[in-house]
Amino acid sequence: MSRLPLEVEVSLAGLLFGSLWFAFLGPPPRRRASSTAVAVVGGLGVAICLGGLVLAHLSPAMAGLSLALGVEALCIAGWLGRGGGGGGGGGGGEDDPGPPHSGPGLDWDAFDRARREWERPRTPV
Repeated sequence: MSRLPLEVEVSLAGLLFGSLWFAFLGPPPRRRASSTAVAVVGGLGVAICLGGLVLAHLSPAMAGLSLALGVEALCIAGWLGRGGGGGGGGGGGEDDPGPPHSGPGLDWDAFDRARREWERPRTPV
């Protein structure tokens, strides 16, 4: 069985850790990629990972490299899907119309009364 040199394995582990950190905790891209692009990159990542699992019986070194490449593609897909530049959801910019149910016609006092009625202690029947 062939195996990667230790230096390569450690470097690969560092690259994967850094990519995962950046994909989930790093700054998002300025604009969100299309869902099609995210799905294509994510699907490619899954396909490469599955190929790596198939290679596991033939060459552990190639399987490891393939799995690492698939994880990198999944990191890219996750990072691209985070785009939008707003620094998170819920913002309320000038052009943002707000939540869909915040317009006129909602009686929040009636809602609070109904919620309090629902929260009252109940006795089992």
